[in-house]
Amino acid sequence: MVNVWLMEAGTDCKSRSFGLEKYVKEILDDSVSDPERRSKCYLVFLGETLAENIKLCDVKNMKDKYTLHIMIRSRSDPMPNLQLDNKKLQECREKFQFLRASKRNREKIIDEMSRDDFMESLLKEFPLLKKDRMALTVAKDFILSGAMILGKQNMEETFLHDHPILVDVIHYWLRGIHVPPKMSHSGSSASISDNPTPASGQGGYAPIVTPQMLQEAVAQAMRNVGGNRTSQGFSSSSTSSSRNSHHLPGTLSASGSTQYTSQMTQLADFGFTNSEENRRILEETGGNVEQALELLIALRESIMDLGDTSDG
Repeated sequence: MVNVWLMEAGTDCKSRSFGLEKYVKEILDDSVSDPERRSKCYLVFLGETLAENIKLCDVKNMKDKYTLHIMIRSRSDPMPNLQLDNKKLQECREKFQFLRASKRNREKIIDEMSRDDFMESLLKEFPLLKKDRMALTVAKDFILSGAMILGKQNMEETFLHDHPILVDVIHYWLRGIHVPPKMSHSGSSASISDNPTPASGQGGYAPIVTPQMLQEAVAQAMRNVGGNRTSQGFSSSSTSSSRNSHHLPGTLSASGSTQYTSQMTQLADFGFTNSEENRRILEETGGNVEQALELLIALRESIMDLGDTSDG
């Protein structure tokens, strides 16, 4: 016999026992009688959704007294077709350019994003953000947000067009930053990739987003779940890592296949320095850096979610 828990938002969890000879379909039919709710049910074991036409005894690693869960998909309205607001994008870029020169304002934003109620207020203002997990992951991270807004390659521009709500959200949490008039049009351009970032020492400002800072952000996310790649000197929040100047030892390994060398270098520039993980994801995406970047951000999100059990 195995234990099967019915998990549904807003109701108490219910447990029933079933024999290993039962089909998945039989368990679902016996547990959920309402046809509409039944159509949204699926049985989960060890994180995998089980097909309805198999017996429990045929499921790999299934043993007596194990626990399974019936999940019911909640109704959700489709994400509306949003358009990228180029005016807000330009204002965000100008404000990030200004933040390069203003440590006081930069730390002000970082402190605001570190508040316990920051995400709550953000989701209250932008409820649609819950439907776009990729944009949500970037929007709550100062470093990743800056990388996407100020990025010089097509991948950042593509990401913003695919997740236009991100610009609205970043524009919102930058609303308290006021750019001096003499700087407000210093880097105007309709396209991200058309406006290179000023180099330090050439009349510009020190980059607000560097590969080192991105590496620190990823390392901090790994540190949250007690990973092997720990590094001393990081602050308690990934948003405040831009204040530190510690270097990560991790760089791309020279060993292995050179099939995706240039793509892996691009991913490393974004702070994703696990060469084996990068190579595996690039193989899955056929070398598409934009898709690989989204997958790596999603992986980072799942790591951070694991470290925050209070939300579970």
